[in-house]
Amino acid sequence: MKKFFTLMILLALGTAAFAQTTTWPYLFPEFQEGIVHYKDKAAAKQKVNIHLFKGNLHYQDAGGVVREALMVEVIDVEIGADKYVNMDGSLVKVLVAGENGCVVEEVLGDLDVPKKQYAARNPSVDYRGTSDQAFQTTAKQQAEAKVSVLELQNMTGKTEAALAASKNSGRSFELITKNYVIAGGQNVVATKKGVSDWLPQDRKDAWKAWQKEHKIKWNEPESLLQIADFIVGK
Repeated sequence: MKKFFTLMILLALGTAAFAQTTTWPYLFPEFQEGIVHYKDKAAAKQKVNIHLFKGNLHYQDAGGVVREALMVEVIDVEIGADKYVNMDGSLVKVLVAGENGCVVEEVLGDLDVPKKQYAARNPSVDYRGTSDQAFQTTAKQQAEAKVSVLELQNMTGKTEAALAASKNSGRSFELITKNYVIAGGQNVVATKKGVSDWLPQDRKDAWKAWQKEHKIKWNEPESLLQIADFIVGK
């Protein structure tokens, strides 16, 4: 019985943790059953995935061939219990929604591998020196760490099986995660700086006063949702 549970845990970890690569630059390890809502036509049940460098929707047509959706036509996509909405042509996951807006999470591939992570993977790099210099790398090393757009495999026009065959032959890359508050037709980065940068000059004083009454916990989507009320003026 113990071996059984150990096996189940390993399988679960293997399913949850997978490395996106330049030959499989997708959010999910395989295409998922989803419901796509379009602007001018009925919702469609399709096998879908989200491209991490474009943020757009890829789906399988009736013949199982991967196609790229025209994002101006996509409203949102339901995948399991999750909902992804179209934010300026990029699909973002709804974390929490309310009467005046929602908090969403954007996950995109990073073409520039962060210096610290690159350094940690390359023990041949000399880290000696002050803390400020500990993770400095040369221009050549930084260039090698970057993921070239030319490395990204063209995913459309092929079947999922054909794409999966080369899934592990590409190079892994980093992910950048960012939260936004969507309200009143505005997409506001859900950080203190993000809100401050968005604010028109004539609302900055009101924002300072509002924050004193609403203690925002910047790492909690439920707390961030309160910002939607301020954005729409309620």
